[in-house]
Amino acid sequence: MLLERKPELSRIQDSYQSTPLHYAASDGDSRMVQLLLWYDASVAYISDADGISPIHVAAAMGHVGVIEELIRSCPDSGELTDNKGRNLLHFAVDKKRVDIVKYILRTPLLKEMINMQDHDGNTALHLATSNRSREIVHMLLADKRVNANIMNHKSFTPLDIACSCAKSYMGLRMLKIRQALVSAGSQLSPQRLDHLANKKQRNREEEAIRCRAIANNLAIVAVLVATVTFAAAFTLPGGYRNDPGPDQGTAFLTKKAAFKAFLLSDAIAMVCSIIVICLLIRTGSLDHDVRLSSISSSMKLMQVALAGMVAAFAAGVYVVTADECLWLAILICLVACSVPLWVITSRPTFKPLKAGKAYIEGKALSLTTRSKNCRKKVYSNGGSESEERIYVPMLLKIMGFERTIDFQTPPLSKEPSN
Repeated sequence: MLLERKPELSRIQDSYQSTPLHYAASDGDSRMVQLLLWYDASVAYISDADGISPIHVAAAMGHVGVIEELIRSCPDSGELTDNKGRNLLHFAVDKKRVDIVKYILRTPLLKEMINMQDHDGNTALHLATSNRSREIVHMLLADKRVNANIMNHKSFTPLDIACSCAKSYMGLRMLKIRQALVSAGSQLSPQRLDHLANKKQRNREEEAIRCRAIANNLAIVAVLVATVTFAAAFTLPGGYRNDPGPDQGTAFLTKKAAFKAFLLSDAIAMVCSIIVICLLIRTGSLDHDVRLSSISSSMKLMQVALAGMVAAFAAGVYVVTADECLWLAILICLVACSVPLWVITSRPTFKPLKAGKAYIEGKALSLTTRSKNCRKKVYSNGGSESEERIYVPMLLKIMGFERTIDFQTPPLSKEPSN
């Protein structure tokens, strides 16, 4: 065999300083990796021009079998880092290789790299948060050995990174990540309040573009609902009386309660949708508050209009089918009414932590956060010197508590003022 005659071939590097083991690890060829290591195990420690070792390549490509073979032959190869100080776990998290992360967390020999920092001070949890990898974040936080409060060289904790990505196109995913980090005890790093406030200020042009996009979507739905409900009012279920007489032109099913419910629901849906169309005209205002107020009112009325349209459909079907097949009419009504219930229950919920309350004490607002690894109080104004100070309304918004936070005045002892 070629390696038997010239074993030094396994150490030859190409123009990128990659060895044959790099290529075997990249392809996931465990048998070839085993063969190369059998002739010369030291090739596992040879790095390319970027300081990347074969085990890093295997982690980046998601080849668990290759990593197992490398660890078996060279147990300390897991401690290798590249030119940026990234270890095996950093590569796996950066490329979102879930299987590799699972393998590392369950391997005692690799436990030292769980909280290891690269040259930028980032741990695997920092990278998972910045990559918006919710599954890996939850996987890391489930391991009690992971420290969720390590700060990188920019003084950012994983929670700081999650909050800085709050306006990303994956806003809901980042909200879930922030809630998971807080529940695990992760904290915001100490920051000046004026810098924190400046970071939260929105760009006016960006806000106007968002408002226009939301308004356009609402306008399309509102026009559609208005059109459908208007047409339904003149195509009544059951039809009209055509016989000559005083009742000519009236509906056959006028006296039925379900028919009256149909008319009422249809009218509510049409009126609300028309009001929404009128409100959306105001979103072209230069006043920021007027735009937000119009969109907020429009969204609420749009929900009423959609619920009314669904109720009108259910009532219309019931009134024409109940006499012949009652069970079918009831079933259709239940299915139709389940739509608004599903929308309400499936929309993003902004729940506080397992035990979290905000209290108003005169001018001081305190937030008590309790979790397995974290119990602290934060005051926006007032409090002891040992308490960490932060802009609490902003913190509540970051954590997603703004819709469900419970403000009340508990019988607590007064906190000493500075």
